[in-house]
Amino acid sequence: MSLDFPAIKQLNQLFYAPNGIVYIWDGTKWDVYVKPEDLLNYWTRNALTEELSPRHFDDNLVISNVAIDRLVDLPE
Repeated sequence: MSLDFPAIKQLNQLFYAPNGIVYIWDGTKWDVYVKPEDLLNYWTRNALTEELSPRHFDDNLVISNVAIDRLVDLPE
């Protein structure tokens, strides 16, 4: 399937493709548009222990690839 993006583009213009994906023009290229409501915080932090946990009790965490650049305040 090929997509026919508009030839004339404006900054932050949305394009609703027939494949169901929405694209946005960033001034240089078309990029996948992520709705602000899709960026919700799914984590909660315990104020006393500072531990992170999923916001909803029955949510699961699946980790497939982890890269850590820097850890601070590690116990000795």
